[in-house]
Amino acid sequence: MATSIPVYDAENPLTPEVIAKLEGDRTITRRKITTICREVESTIDATGSIGSLMIMLTKIRTLLATHEQLSETLIAHATSDDEVDKQFQAQLKYLRKVEDTAAAIKAYRVSQNDASSSTASSVASMKSSRISQRGPPSETQRKLRELDEEKKRKKVEVDEANEKATQAKQELERLETELEKLEVDNWKLRQPASPAEDGLHRQKMGVEGKRR
Repeated sequence: MATSIPVYDAENPLTPEVIAKLEGDRTITRRKITTICREVESTIDATGSIGSLMIMLTKIRTLLATHEQLSETLIAHATSDDEVDKQFQAQLKYLRKVEDTAAAIKAYRVSQNDASSSTASSVASMKSSRISQRGPPSETQRKLRELDEEKKRKKVEVDEANEKATQAKQELERLETELEKLEVDNWKLRQPASPAEDGLHRQKMGVEGKRR
């Protein structure tokens, strides 16, 4: 895993090699998040230790922060609206996965602290709470709004970059056309006069000499 994530710089975009490395790091991070979330679910189902669950929760939140940094850097280097949208959807998927896991752990802690409930009913209550959860937590809602705003900004940046690239291409084509025309004109000027042109030139010079 990369120890540092480069910050987006429009004047110095990342090379394809660096982008590929970051994409690999993000894939590894996603796998780790998925694996730990499954471990949390298994631990809850087995009425496991709350301490172990809290350690796992800390790990996936740290991984989520890394995933968001990697995703933001890669989204900034996306070359199309479709790619921006695809990456945002993936980012939201893992955000929700971690928040759902955190909610399940919280429900499990509450159920375990309820002395009046049996272990079996506590686990059943936790599972029911996890399955019937409606809507994302407030923190997730805030993240969703931020990601949606960032997505809109990136789409505008991509559109502007594409427009500038088109204008630059058109200007380059215009300059190349002008250059070709100048080269042709210059070539014509360097060519010796044809016999007909030379005769006309001599005739013109003779007429002008008689006038003098």
